[in-house]
Formats: sequence, C-alpha cells, structure tokens
Amino acid sequence: FDDEDNRRRSIHEYQLITQRKYENRNSGWHLDPNHTHFLLFDDGTNDVKNVLLKRQEIEHEFSISRALKSPVGGYQPKHSRFDNDIPIVMLLLGGDFTTLTAICK
Repeated sequence: FDDEDNRRRSIHEYQLITQRKYENRNSGWHLDPNHTHFLLFDDGTNDVKNVLLKRQEIEHEFSISRALKSPVGGYQPKHSRFDNDIPIVMLLLGGDFTTLTAICK
C-alpha cells in the first residue's frame, strides 16, 4: 500500500497483496510463503512416489562432491577437489512407507 493514500502499488510489475489467504487457492498444493524458491515437477501423473524419487535424485546430486574444471586444457587448480559431502538434514512429519523408504536411501 502507498502510505499517502492507501493505494495498492506494484513491485516489479507484480501486485503487492498484503495478508493473502494461502489456503484459498484453487490448487491442491500449498506453497509455504516463508520460502523464496521452489522446484516444481510435473510428470503428468498424480503418483507421489515419482515426486519422492525425483527429490531423492536431486538431493543426491547436490550432496556429492564435484571437481571444478578449468576451461584451460590440462590445468588443474590446487584446490579444485573437495572431499566433504554436503549434509542434508531431513525432518519427516508425515507420509507413508514410500516416504520413509525414500528418505532412508
């Protein structure tokens, strides 16, 4: 809102809406307004198992070490490899056996 006359103002061409009700969306999915980035996947099915498997694959790729490669052929920087994996902490608050199986892998 504009402080002077309570008009709605746009931020980066998007309308600023205060006190939005997140539960009133038409979608069956609720996005947490406390997060800034989301990865959304659609394989054309409603199978939760596919989503969990894709999430597991992405978490694995992010957690393994990668060697940084130089664009100069044959050059390997001194500190180009890291032996430490990135820890991922997961808190399971719901789900079924498929969910438990996915996070244990």
